[in-house]
Amino acid sequence: FFHRVEFQMRGSPHIHCLFWVKDAPKLDVDSDEEVCSFVDKYVCGQLPNSQTDKELYDIVTEVHLHRKGHTKSCKKGGKVCRFGFPKPPVKKTYLCCPLDLSDKDK
Repeated sequence: FFHRVEFQMRGSPHIHCLFWVKDAPKLDVDSDEEVCSFVDKYVCGQLPNSQTDKELYDIVTEVHLHRKGHTKSCKKGGKVCRFGFPKPPVKKTYLCCPLDLSDKDK
């Protein structure tokens, strides 16, 4: 695995990490469907249950949600939120690939 700790402007740490998973499908080797299915099997983006794990729920809702009270960083360029948050949830993983601009017939 790989990880790097970074500190935001006010000193709040966050971690970027990368894990290698044995027998996981590989991008550009296995099909996009296999890769997405693998991700969907192990990764989710849902709030913890507030009844069964109140402490974790409180932490996640306090520090991991992009709220409507956007920061100055969000509003650069005069927009409400230049990152387009909040984003609607999706039920499955999608892979996005760059367009091939050399093929003008597509």
